[in-house]
Amino acid sequence: MKFLINLLRPVGRLINNVRYFIVNLVFFIVLGAVLLILFSGDDVIEVEPNSLLVLDISGIIVEQETYVSPVDRFTEQTLGLTDSAPESYLYDILAAIDRAQYDDRISGIQLQLDYFWGAGLSKLQQIGERLIRFREESNKPVIATGDYFSQSQYYIAAHADQIFLHSEGAIGLEGFHSYQNYFGTLFDKLKIRTHIFKAGDYKTATEPYSRDNMSDEARQQGSLWLNDLWSQYLAGISAQRVIHEQILSGRITDYLYALEAADYSEAQLALQTGLVDALMSRHDMQQALITASGYETDEHSYRAISYREYVRTFTALPEQTNQEIIQVVIASGTIFDGSSSAGAIGGDSLAAELREARLNDKVKGVVIRIDSPGGSAFASEVVREEMARFQQAGKPLYASLSSTAASGGYWIALGADKIYASPTTITGSIGVFGLFLSVEESLNNIGVGIDGISTTEMPFIDPAKTLDSTAELIIQHSVDRTYRTFLNLVAEQRNLAPEQLESIAGGRVWTGKQALELNLVDGLANLGDVVHLLSTEHNIENYWLKMPSIQKGSLDQFFEQLLQAQVSVKNVFIKNNWLNKNNTVSNNSRRALSQIFIERQLKEFSAITEFNDPRGLYSRCTECREVF
Repeated sequence: MKFLINLLRPVGRLINNVRYFIVNLVFFIVLGAVLLILFSGDDVIEVEPNSLLVLDISGIIVEQETYVSPVDRFTEQTLGLTDSAPESYLYDILAAIDRAQYDDRISGIQLQLDYFWGAGLSKLQQIGERLIRFREESNKPVIATGDYFSQSQYYIAAHADQIFLHSEGAIGLEGFHSYQNYFGTLFDKLKIRTHIFKAGDYKTATEPYSRDNMSDEARQQGSLWLNDLWSQYLAGISAQRVIHEQILSGRITDYLYALEAADYSEAQLALQTGLVDALMSRHDMQQALITASGYETDEHSYRAISYREYVRTFTALPEQTNQEIIQVVIASGTIFDGSSSAGAIGGDSLAAELREARLNDKVKGVVIRIDSPGGSAFASEVVREEMARFQQAGKPLYASLSSTAASGGYWIALGADKIYASPTTITGSIGVFGLFLSVEESLNNIGVGIDGISTTEMPFIDPAKTLDSTAELIIQHSVDRTYRTFLNLVAEQRNLAPEQLESIAGGRVWTGKQALELNLVDGLANLGDVVHLLSTEHNIENYWLKMPSIQKGSLDQFFEQLLQAQVSVKNVFIKNNWLNKNNTVSNNSRRALSQIFIERQLKEFSAITEFNDPRGLYSRCTECREVF
């Protein structure tokens, strides 16, 4: 009996904990509803005169925020379960800079980038261009402050009038790196057999699952686009500041000489080589910002407003029912077969969104913004087929390539009338592969046998069974045929001869600048420029630019209001000194090197779960990732 009691005690605890969880959840929902009634509408954001606009970017910058339902967000915040990477929406940042340029209440911009993780170079360039325009046209200062600047942080900071670095800080210009895990020996030890099929000598996406190191082909083609990106990075910061060649050369001896001259102080090195304008304590930085804006009595600091709060003060213009529309469709993330929410590309859901735009008589043109390393070959073709129907409907459709538009991402772009890239877009990777893992030997090794019967001689494809030679032959032919389809599309849409394609395709990766020289794109332009080109070339005047928005159900709207009420309550508590602002929980934190390492391992190992093509055929570039 005692044994039975001990056995059931953990079950009782589990039931009790579940009961507490349900009771607490109901309590928080009811409490939230009450708070929503009490505080909704009270949290009015005011922009004080002579305020600094603070670009306090956190996490990574994205073209499209990953959709997390308000229900899930409310639950995560209530239970403290939030562990997803913070995201900053690129177009909120750009809109805040643009509006601040003409806002008399804004005295300048502060770049506060401590919790900014990084972004693709094309996104950094867009922000840099807006900051230059802000400075030149408004004559307002842009001031960057920080304890430490990573490469992504520094690229943005270099576009400031002044950069203030902490006297014990540093700037990390380490160059771009492209490293990934290789699981060949691990799979051998686990007795997992990899069946790999590819078309294209430089299609190296399967290497991590079959090798222990990078192949010569991968190293050769990776060096081409990575060095080109780094050259453009250096050109970007050098155009804004006079920086000593010792810092830009990339040679360790030059760096050591400069470090020795600075008495081995990385902060002094940054000052002496022109990377920053002054070294300061945090107190001195605050005083400099007070001088640039004004003293805020309540905060005992400078007058400032976060760009996130600033964009919430914008009044949304109602869509004009009789106005013509140019619609922007975002295709961001890995391409999957089926449907997907924002943050990934579902072939079916993206095609449906494009179809809706095509059938809408008010939509006179579409720009598809692509930020994807590819994925399912089948899903990519489903999207391209839908895009091709725009020509039949007489509607122009242009493709605008963001930081990455490679493999399946480029396949999609081929459905557009014209393709425009950023100089630093990672694109190309025209190739196809198939990948199947077999764990039959692994199961046998632990005493699990697999056996059964079949009504035909057709190959049975299952992870628990090793592929036979016939199945391998069929799959390789499918890969070759899909690759030929890809090549024919490129040849037809880009008007390239087969002999030209031979040196361009095969899985080779290019930057946007290189792609223009190879005729893979029509020009270099950002999203705004592409929209302008489409409108002028097709005489679309006085149009409404329709950006993507998420349609929320009534339950989602309710929980969205609960989240806003939660923020309102916190602000009221802080304003009345019932809660110390410094004691409130914040998601902003610097990531430890160990955390970055673990996140990378988990992400790379879990990448294999993203392969869901019904035929097992992929046009995906695993090395085509934004480099920070």
